[in-house]
Amino acid sequence: MLRTDGRANAGFGTADLVTSALQQAARLREAGVFTLMGDTEQGAMQLGLAQCVAAAAGSTCLRLADLAANVLAFAIRLSLCGWREGTTP
Repeated sequence: MLRTDGRANAGFGTADLVTSALQQAARLREAGVFTLMGDTEQGAMQLGLAQCVAAAAGSTCLRLADLAANVLAFAIRLSLCGWREGTTP
C-alpha cells in the first residue's frame, strides 16, 4: 500500500521530479511488485498526480478520503491476491 498525493518533493539524479516519480513507479511494475495506491490529495487544488503514479506502477488508485477502514482493508487483501482495477476478483 503506497500513500501519496502524487506531488514529488525529492528525485533521483537530474530528472524532473514528477518524471522521476513515474520512472520509480514503473520500476515497481517491472519488478513484479503488486501495489495499491492510496491517493491522499485533498483541497481545492487537485492535480491528479497519484493516479498517474498508480498507472505507471500498474496499480489501482483509491481515494483515501472516500474509503471506510473495512473497505480499505478489503482492497488491500484483494491487491495482495493480484487483483487489478478492471479485472474480476
